[in-house]
Amino acid sequence: MQNGRIFFESGKILWYVGMPVEKTLQHFVTGIFERKEFFIDREYATFVIEQVETLAEPTWTRRIKFRTLSPVTVSVAGLAEGNLQSGSRSAEGYLRPKLSARYLKANDPKLVEALRKNILHRFEVLYGNMPEDSDFRCIPDMDYITHRGGADRVSKLVTIKEGHPDETRVRGFRCPVTLDGNPELIKLAYESGLGEKGSIGFGMLEAVQE
Repeated sequence: MQNGRIFFESGKILWYVGMPVEKTLQHFVTGIFERKEFFIDREYATFVIEQVETLAEPTWTRRIKFRTLSPVTVSVAGLAEGNLQSGSRSAEGYLRPKLSARYLKANDPKLVEALRKNILHRFEVLYGNMPEDSDFRCIPDMDYITHRGGADRVSKLVTIKEGHPDETRVRGFRCPVTLDGNPELIKLAYESGLGEKGSIGFGMLEAVQE
């Protein structure tokens, strides 16, 4: 990557797409295959479709190990950096501190519960009810993290819409993870992305054959 742009040395790339609703995915794949091409961001960044394949799904059990193909991001509300005077005042004149998203690292003690709440909310939005089994845990591979030099070394800051007025920065992490719990929730995380911002490519997983 140079100056915010990705350069491909090879003439071919693999593009992975995951969606939790099978019919939506079928329509998407059929559409791009009929058009034979698509572009990202601008029309001059056009890609020609050569082949479309459906990958075999993992066997859905209560414990599966994955590698992360893109950073996993999840956040909790926290105080904004800087002076509390950056906040606002209530009607009574009390200063309210300004809150902002605090992105969690792979070793953060709040990570497991934040990811569990995220996948439960997504399940409820998609199916209209909560699952009977709400058990879901994401266990980062701490041996891998230690070998890489700690949680900061597997952390990645991604700038979205760099240079635009609505530019945002998102922090995530990439390391092997084990998902443990309700197979329905594990499958949903696989299909739609683990954590937040799956619609723009974060949290894509690939099952590890053991």
